[in-house]
Amino acid sequence: MINSNRDTIDTLDTFDTTLKTKTFRILTVLLVVLHFGLLVTSMWNSSAASDEPDYVGAGRYIVETGNWKFTSVQWHPPLTMYLNSIPLFFTDLPVKNWDVVPPQKEGSEGWVWYDAQIGEKLLFSEPQTPLRILRLARIPTIILSCLLLLVITNWTQVLFDKRAAILAGVLFAFSPNFLAHGRFAHTDTGFALFLTSQFWALWNYRQSSKTTWFAAAVLFAGATLGSKLNGLFSIPVALFLLLIITLGRKKSLWTFVKLASVYSLGSFLILWALYGFDVGHPREPGQLGAILSIFTEKLPGPISTLLVRVAESPLPFPQYFRLIASIVAYSTRGVTAFLFGEISHTGWWYYFPVAFLVKTPVPTILLMALGVYWNLKNYRTQHWTLYLWLPIFMIVVPAMNTSINIGVRHIMPAFTFLIILAGGGASAVLKKFPKAGFPYLLLIWLIVSTFIQHPHHLSYFNCIAGGTEGGEKILSDSNIDFGEDFVRLAQWQKNNKIENLSLAYFVPYDPSFYGVRFSELKGPTKGYVAVQVMEQQLGRILEPERFLWLDQLEPVERVGGSIKIYFIDEN
Repeated sequence: MINSNRDTIDTLDTFDTTLKTKTFRILTVLLVVLHFGLLVTSMWNSSAASDEPDYVGAGRYIVETGNWKFTSVQWHPPLTMYLNSIPLFFTDLPVKNWDVVPPQKEGSEGWVWYDAQIGEKLLFSEPQTPLRILRLARIPTIILSCLLLLVITNWTQVLFDKRAAILAGVLFAFSPNFLAHGRFAHTDTGFALFLTSQFWALWNYRQSSKTTWFAAAVLFAGATLGSKLNGLFSIPVALFLLLIITLGRKKSLWTFVKLASVYSLGSFLILWALYGFDVGHPREPGQLGAILSIFTEKLPGPISTLLVRVAESPLPFPQYFRLIASIVAYSTRGVTAFLFGEISHTGWWYYFPVAFLVKTPVPTILLMALGVYWNLKNYRTQHWTLYLWLPIFMIVVPAMNTSINIGVRHIMPAFTFLIILAGGGASAVLKKFPKAGFPYLLLIWLIVSTFIQHPHHLSYFNCIAGGTEGGEKILSDSNIDFGEDFVRLAQWQKNNKIENLSLAYFVPYDPSFYGVRFSELKGPTKGYVAVQVMEQQLGRILEPERFLWLDQLEPVERVGGSIKIYFIDEN
């Protein structure tokens, strides 16, 4: 580990002893303010992302009704739903929003389709202010992103030095991926924060042996479990690190057993609390409750029978077991994914490496590569290496072995650990070669490109991909088009005095809520035509004739990063 207490201090160095702490604090606060400002201004006029109707207000719905039979909890644990609902607990919402009669579909068994029955009603019940509830629900995610910035700078400072911390802070604060997803009422940013914080707390426990850091690690482990399903992988990784800590202190295995038991039980107790200490049967009849059978039928008979019997027994947090069954079944039956102009329902093992290479700014990639090289070269003297590398593998390896290839956001937590390595590597170079200015030039490149892209961070692709226009040939879904540009489309339509246009879209809600005046595009037509990029990407493959006539034309404009405008002359 690099020693930040240098014997010789250059008085002209802005990070000298007399100014270091003060300068560091000022720069950290400045980064938080800039990051917060970029998030707020980019989300302010962004329409609802495709999945946001599934999650906006879901936490308050749980508290108001006590009902767990709704579709949103089949995809994610509830912690971020609670957090994104905090502003809505202080907002006057009609009670009728929660008074939902479950659809009487065959096999529905009282399940509520949250997005269609509640989420859209919350977001669009006030036609004059369709962004009010959405903006409120996004504020907690923005705060979580700023907290993640503070965790990164704090950990990098202690591992390396304050200069490394600022370098890492800049990489995070101006990351287009974290700016893109740190402003939606979603799970990704919260999960990245709690996962990073869990291993940050474990590392501090290793350094200090303080019980408070162990307790913090347990708390963050519970929060990690309560944010996304792949948080489950963090528990065995954390227990392995606890074993190394125990052996390093020359304690007995019994000490490890006690620590591991408290860690596991404590984190799952927190998860159970998030589910209201509910006890029930994971398996129920009906469309969603019986989803367990989708993958148990592929297992050997005795194992399948055992799982079914367990699922029919009263268990704590039965919703979590249904969630596991739902995600496994979702991945097993295949998810529509797009890569290099092709569609697959089984995914590609190299999807996420490609997504990383084209969605990450080149200066960030170079600094990450520098950090990785420096770390591997000096790993024998860095006893903290596992605290960064194990979480990276924990996120990336399972992702590369699943069919759910719908966005680089699914490996974003790994970016935080790479950013810490990048800060350390860049700082090490500057210590060895004080006049080497290229790390600063790379940061300037990143900052300038981020401001040029603002506020369309979701559709960012680096120069390797050829920018947004080149990127749409490589990736789709939440990498480029999450349905966020309909407010901007309505404004463009107003500015250009266009009374009506033809629109092809895929979002589950009606874009007219945001003021877009349109007729649904059903075939060749005249006048202005607007097409969501993802609708066009998938349509070219699934319905080749549908957009063939448009592909012969060049768009006259691009609204945001995700809506292309064409004009077909009346003549």
